[in-house]
Amino acid sequence: MSEENTETDRGTKGNLLEAYLGHYTILKFSGTTDSEPTGNTYLLAVVGAIVALVTFALLFVTELIESVLDYCAPLECLLALGIPIVLYKFTTIGAMSRVADRAFPSQRTGNGLGVAGVFAIVTSVLFLYGIYQMLGAVFIVLLAPIVEICAVHALITAAVFRMDRSESDGISADMTDLIKSFVISLVTAIVVVSITGLIYGFLDVKIIILCVAAVAIATAVGFILIKVMNSKAEHLDNELVFSILEFSKPLVVIIILAVCAVIL
Repeated sequence: MSEENTETDRGTKGNLLEAYLGHYTILKFSGTTDSEPTGNTYLLAVVGAIVALVTFALLFVTELIESVLDYCAPLECLLALGIPIVLYKFTTIGAMSRVADRAFPSQRTGNGLGVAGVFAIVTSVLFLYGIYQMLGAVFIVLLAPIVEICAVHALITAAVFRMDRSESDGISADMTDLIKSFVISLVTAIVVVSITGLIYGFLDVKIIILCVAAVAIATAVGFILIKVMNSKAEHLDNELVFSILEFSKPLVVIIILAVCAVIL
């Protein structure tokens, strides 16, 4: 009887993961609806891990092309920025821009993006592009997927500490989701740095420590961002919480690079 219950539970979680993938990404399975999934919020970290690993694989292939063409770093920078945005169906970047517009409602006219929304997108993209361009192809392959999984973990952290978790139209999570997300994010980061380190010959214990630091940084960033939102907004709807995925990326990158300067 217990084995049957275990199989049923696995099947339920598998269907729920498909629902998360189908709702938040372009990776939609046949038979899944576009309705928003609820429960087991840590599965968002699995979605983030899949997006990070797909990003890693495509960037690695691009870096191989670079070795043949001698130079294609701008292409790799654009892919590092664009692949996750496309995989998330532009919902993450859209949430960030709409939240920026909501913060400055007077500058918006009509139903389109306002100046603040456009400014948020342009600033974030240019900042991350500049960082990736400065680091070079190999480190783009290493850093971009880690930033993606860390951003999702920051989102789940925010969902845990949002003040109005009882509201039905916002992502909510508990400490169990946070712990599971931390483990999933850490394992994903370690997989990325291990493969990259083995291929390029710089695998070291310090790199693994950096993975732990990166996920811890994402936890802190998610906590700080949601505390700011809790203090500024009366109600944290799904859009506000989900925008943390994009808002956290520049902060995570800056702090990770600062930690790298100390550890490596």
